[in-house]
Amino acid sequence: MNRQNMEELNRLGWGRYQLAMQPNLVKSDHVGRVTAESKRYYFLSDGKNEYLAEVSGKLLHRTTGLEDFPAVGDWVLFQTPESKDRAAIHRILPRHTTLKRRAVRSTEEAQVIAANLDSVFIIYSVDENFKSGKLDRFLAIVHESGAIPVVVLSKADLMLENREAVYREVLAMTSGVSIVMLSAKTGEGVDSLLRHLEPGSTCCMIGPSGAGKSTLLNFLAGSEVAKTADVREFDMKGRHTTTKRELFVLKNGQILIDTPGIREVGLVVGDNALSSVFPDVAAIAKHCRFRNCTHHHEPGCAVLAAISSGELDPGKVARYLKLKAEVMEREDGNPKDKRIAKKRHAKRIHKAFRKSSGKK
Repeated sequence: MNRQNMEELNRLGWGRYQLAMQPNLVKSDHVGRVTAESKRYYFLSDGKNEYLAEVSGKLLHRTTGLEDFPAVGDWVLFQTPESKDRAAIHRILPRHTTLKRRAVRSTEEAQVIAANLDSVFIIYSVDENFKSGKLDRFLAIVHESGAIPVVVLSKADLMLENREAVYREVLAMTSGVSIVMLSAKTGEGVDSLLRHLEPGSTCCMIGPSGAGKSTLLNFLAGSEVAKTADVREFDMKGRHTTTKRELFVLKNGQILIDTPGIREVGLVVGDNALSSVFPDVAAIAKHCRFRNCTHHHEPGCAVLAAISSGELDPGKVARYLKLKAEVMEREDGNPKDKRIAKKRHAKRIHKAFRKSSGKK
């Protein structure tokens, strides 16, 4: 690794990864962190300078899917061959944690939302009608990532008569996950939230559009660094404002990643993540007579017995089974879907090479 200023890199959170990354570096390497992405372009920072970057031809050739491309939060090695403010990313350093979902309109490919996270704030507004399946999905992808999930119930000042009911509902849906009732307008809950956001740590905010992610970012930053839109009065819904994933360094040294509202949360998780979301269901399922029990009609099913005795809520079991079926379907795979995914990736690489060579 070359003589970069460690203090400048540490502003981006490098101190937490330096020892783990050291074996992957040589003296000539220049390290940076991806702070934003927009289509095939990336924005990098080395703590001192900002760069507009693309992946190098060598890295592009090594990719086999969307997961192999840089994502916001990635630590990368890059070069600046022609211009001081332009760069080529030639290597992505090993990811400590990876938050990802199934790519939109794909059954095979995974899309990385952000990387190298310590925690993830799952943000919902208390004025929204909760869709438990989507919250379950958010929790599943965060548990799978290796980061710590925190459910943030924002805009607590808007509907005071509804907030306690929402809190109890979320509490019943989660297990061992911290829940923070928050109002960026009044400051309620901010101290509790900051306990999950230490200086030098990286947190990503995810949730539906209009949940208050950008408003929270602006509040913590002490200035308007992200655009926001007002909430429609007739249904209390927010308008989608964030258009790209972007990393911000806050004044106290915390690192926060803002993301656009997520409509679809396709799962790219394993059984362990589902067990973390539904620990009571998973624990009882271990006592079923058959290892491949579907929990629908088999004799000796411990889950069905727990439903009958009132130990398990049938609605919760139904949510578990729905996600379990989706995970199993993806694990089994479809040869046709895999061929389509490979064809799409080959087309992306071909298109990128044509653009880089100036061909139309």
